Amino acid sequence: MSDTIKITTFAQMLDVMDGAHSNPEWAAKTRGWLSADGAITDAGKQLLKAFDDQSGTQASFRCF
Repeated sequence: MSDTIKITTFAQMLDVMDGAHSNPEWAAKTRGWLSADGAITDAGKQLLKAFDDQSGTQASFRCF
């Protein structure tokens, strides 16, 4: 799974939890994880690091 897919999937999940049904890429951009042109921002890189830091947790609590 690509890094961009991880970010957009997570952003979409948060939107659905908030009752919104937006475009996943747009949701990631509004959260600052992707730039206007779709590149991963520094905030997006921090999010990916947080996902990687979960590698030792139980699967039910881990995002990816």
